[in-house]
Amino acid sequence: MKTEGQSTAKALQQAWQTGLLDRTNDTAALFVDWDVLDHRLNFLREEWPQLEHAVAIKSQPHAGVLRYLVQQGFGLEAASLEEVKRGLEAGCAPHKIVFDSPVKTREELNWLQQNTPGLLVNANALEELPRHPQKPNYRLGLRINPEVHTGSPALFHVSSNASKFGISLTQRAQILDALRTYPISGLHLHSGSQITDLPAQIKAIRLVLELAQEANAERQQLGLALLDWIDIGGGLPASPWDGMRRYADEFFQNTTPVERAQFAWHTEFGQWVHAHAGWTVSRLEYVLPRTDAASVAYLHVGADLFLRDAYTAPRPFPLVPLNADGTPNANTQLQPYDIAGPLCFAGDYVARKAQLPELHEGDWLVLLETGANAYGLWSRHCSRTIPAVLGHRPSTGEVQKLSDRTDVNF
Repeated sequence: MKTEGQSTAKALQQAWQTGLLDRTNDTAALFVDWDVLDHRLNFLREEWPQLEHAVAIKSQPHAGVLRYLVQQGFGLEAASLEEVKRGLEAGCAPHKIVFDSPVKTREELNWLQQNTPGLLVNANALEELPRHPQKPNYRLGLRINPEVHTGSPALFHVSSNASKFGISLTQRAQILDALRTYPISGLHLHSGSQITDLPAQIKAIRLVLELAQEANAERQQLGLALLDWIDIGGGLPASPWDGMRRYADEFFQNTTPVERAQFAWHTEFGQWVHAHAGWTVSRLEYVLPRTDAASVAYLHVGADLFLRDAYTAPRPFPLVPLNADGTPNANTQLQPYDIAGPLCFAGDYVARKAQLPELHEGDWLVLLETGANAYGLWSRHCSRTIPAVLGHRPSTGEVQKLSDRTDVNF
């Protein structure tokens, strides 16, 4: 399920008509599609029964979205203490929050000990373990690096022997010793983002599962409490949407009911949940013709909102052109446009040679599939204000304001 271009036009027009957006001053806005988000969340429930899902805050940290996730019964995954607090403010119970920061300070761990009973805290390195109390008020996990390449692009691959994340399985003896020494109750892995090799990912999960089983056999002999949970992380790309079904099928086909019953299982999906559930709209401020190159259309969002895309390779956001009144541009004759952002930075382009109908100053352009790794990465470069954020539900026509246009604070 994806947001339809027609529903974006209706939502934008309704936001103008009801005063949620100022047609002159709100030169751009971000929308959350609740119907698409519900579809993704329901899919997770159906394909991964009995698993606990903590949605990655960093993918979409807007307070209104986090509250919605919590209301739907989902947990949250935090990559910083600030995100832990953001999750608590959204109403998430501590035992449904997973904390994965690779640089936890002693002060942060003291704060967790006092304030977050039941929180899942994944230690990133053996060197981190002495910082944790011997009787933690939270559940302590250990992040394992299985060193299995799961097809992630180099920028997002974190399971090599040069990774800054987790303890390599080549240190098996040290890991088993740590499991005897420290009050660890679970294991964690996260192989990287944009996983494309599902059999390799299942191999990584099985390596960690077998490590947990080996540790538990020893712990049982020593009279120690057994490891009772495994966190398999996230990392699945948003497309194709049914990749989640294939991943779940692989998992359940390659683990037995007995093995699954030995542990509580947790996930940390983020981009797969949010990417298709959000879209961005911007007014076209200038449209400049070029004689020997594609014409240039200037938006009010660019590298400020799509920071990763500006410095790597832009995601192929589907584009929906709207007329100045917000109605769909139905012209079928197409021509190439370079879509430029508003920053004083030469790399600030959203798309190159995008085939679109003739565009004019004052028209609007919708960028679909911008719900993940956009709002949360807003750049302070050029000090531009963060656009207003709205939620809409195409099935009912409801549109609501989640936050106003906001000045950047330094």
